[in-house]
Amino acid sequence: MNIKGYDSLDDVMTRANKPLNPEASELVANETNTLILDTRDGSHFASGFIPNIINIGIDGNFAQ
Repeated sequence: MNIKGYDSLDDVMTRANKPLNPEASELVANETNTLILDTRDGSHFASGFIPNIINIGIDGNFAQ
């Protein structure tokens, strides 16, 4: 990747921004042993969340 370079963060986010419904999210997490991180505010997370998904509210600030 260092030799070839890498895609811009905007391109990566565009490709990755594919919402899943709750059932699909839980299925993906369980079948692939994937950690799914919910970055919504804690109060939104508490009002409805999917089992086995972790919440860390980051207020929209992602480190590049």
